Amino acid sequence: MGSSNGLNWQQANDYCASLQLGGFAGWRLPTLDEVKAATVIRKTVGPYPTSYGAENKAMRELDDAVSQMPYDALFFKKGGIDTFGPMMIWTSTLSQSDANSAWVVGIEAYNPFFTSLMVYASVGAECVRPMEADLLLTAKAAEVNHPVPDLQTLQTFIPLNKARLAYQAGNYQESLSQAQIAVSLKADPATAYWGIGISYGRLGQWDQAISNLQSALAIDKNYRDAETALKWAKDGLKAAKKGKQPKEPSPKWN
Repeated sequence: MGSSNGLNWQQANDYCASLQLGGFAGWRLPTLDEVKAATVIRKTVGPYPTSYGAENKAMRELDDAVSQMPYDALFFKKGGIDTFGPMMIWTSTLSQSDANSAWVVGIEAYNPFFTSLMVYASVGAECVRPMEADLLLTAKAAEVNHPVPDLQTLQTFIPLNKARLAYQAGNYQESLSQAQIAVSLKADPATAYWGIGISYGRLGQWDQAISNLQSALAIDKNYRDAETALKWAKDGLKAAKKGKQPKEPSPKWN
């Protein structure tokens, strides 16, 4: 799914039609029904925190009144769109009452530093295309939770997902083998090394666990899960030398 901001409806159509993303062409604007199908509707109500000072009492009171009104909010399902602020996107569905108009969808990204009276600065395009059967199967096998640039990269995540599933099933040797394949394919290497490390730890091979978790941190110094797992592995090594079990809880791979 590609995106662009600040476009009129024709520009949005042209943008999608000319888009080349992940080695694929054939992109277009979604229909209104397709946007609805990608979302769930939740009835909700304020209040929201506001940032108005005492000098803006009238504005604050208006905002508080609006935020108390119940409304239907659209939330994108798994694999949907992440937004960092309010936005509007064009659809390809034309208005039945005005031939010169088309439907747009407003998306509010709640942020406690903003008020509920947020202004949409521009309208953008989110482009969609049909998914081939083999691509759909690959996506299901990979189960990535963030965008990847192309099909080849997506395929590299399959062993990483197999490693996760094997780890959850308690098959740590298989988890280790699949995570090692993921490293060789350079699929999210920090996570792959982390998976190797915690799998080695579950197999009681603490030196190997520590080495691979350190590799994960060398790639991503802010990898909190790797920091926690490294502490667990070092604790496990000390405990093993005394014939005991580590006090730190074993890592989970969700």
